[in-house]
Amino acid sequence: MAVIYTPLRSGTYTLSSGFGPRWGTQHNGLDFAAPHDTPIYSATNGTVVAAGPADGFGNWIWVDSQAENDVDLIYGHMEARDLLVKPGDRVRAGQLIALVGSDGESTGPHCHFEVWTAPGRVGGQPIDPASWLAYALDPAASTPSKGGTAVGWYGDPVWLDVVLRDEGLTVIEAPGWRERGEGDFRNIWGVICHHTGGSRTPATEIMYGVPALQGLLSQIHLAQDGTVTLCGVGVAWHAGMGEYPGLPEDNANWHTIGIEAANNGTEGWSNAQYWAYVKVCAAIVRRLGYAADRVIAHKEWAGRKQGKWDPGALDMVRFRDDVQAQIDHKTGGFLMALSEDKQNELYNLVTKELGYRFQSRARVDGHQSDFRDSLVGYVLEGDKKLFELEQWRRTVDTRLDEVGTKLDRILAALVRAA
Repeated sequence: MAVIYTPLRSGTYTLSSGFGPRWGTQHNGLDFAAPHDTPIYSATNGTVVAAGPADGFGNWIWVDSQAENDVDLIYGHMEARDLLVKPGDRVRAGQLIALVGSDGESTGPHCHFEVWTAPGRVGGQPIDPASWLAYALDPAASTPSKGGTAVGWYGDPVWLDVVLRDEGLTVIEAPGWRERGEGDFRNIWGVICHHTGGSRTPATEIMYGVPALQGLLSQIHLAQDGTVTLCGVGVAWHAGMGEYPGLPEDNANWHTIGIEAANNGTEGWSNAQYWAYVKVCAAIVRRLGYAADRVIAHKEWAGRKQGKWDPGALDMVRFRDDVQAQIDHKTGGFLMALSEDKQNELYNLVTKELGYRFQSRARVDGHQSDFRDSLVGYVLEGDKKLFELEQWRRTVDTRLDEVGTKLDRILAALVRAA
């Protein structure tokens, strides 16, 4: 039997409803009440059968774990945007798969969780999830090790494509990236930044390795134009021997996501590559629920033990400040998809356009009007004229009513006189 985890971390939920009769019907699951967007983890290994709309559930995730545990698992009431897996995906125990929602026939935000015996949800029987989870591990559990404790989220970061695109980055998904890796992540502590050593290092080298080191070298490749290529989702051989507070000594590969920037380390960093690097790091640690202190350089991890100096010419103090600013100030608007220089350029352009005084197209007595005003001025002047026109219309309507009343009286008097 594969390892089993509770669907939510301890301290994030309360059990609001159990398995059995409820409101005159059978409640086939266990309800984990929790705030919106609380992480939901895969309870065990399996394959996603369905992920999307389902009657009563709003949206659900159905995982087939027959090969591992002789059960099917159901997670319900997530919002569509918070589903982080799709049908056919292979999920691992402790992997983040969704966020808590309140869609469908729900009494409030919670994760509805069901367990079905063989042959599965179709043909099988529901069992009490509480008994099945009796010896389950907590996804928030720490991994004690020499050099500190790595505490983070368990499972492979299958959400990388979602969070990086949400940050406004151009993302390429290399074929098979979701299946590529040298093992399964444990709890993800943060990010380690690298340079490749060459300005034109292709993503394929990061995906498949070099003669001296075969296999996935890092999960992410960052080109000089800021394009991000997702190379793999499992463990990669990017860190090697090293130490850093909070990480297990010589064992960071299982706890950190590696980013390889195509740069020789001495040429400097273009705006496009630098700000893409900032956004990649910000997107990842924000999703993990951490701050910029979880972003470190390879030289900070492996400098003493391996003599590493990458990423070269990158001031990590300033870099972390920029990452933190990106974490703090991202609003999800389209401007955050632009570099700081582009944002300033757009701001100056908009400011200039708003302040420019345009000539009126009106003609007075056959001659072009010489009236000029800004866009805002025309809008406000138009609003004023519309208000005055409405006032005039109401005055005219009132006068017409008065005239009509007088005409009616005159007509009545003429009729009586006749």
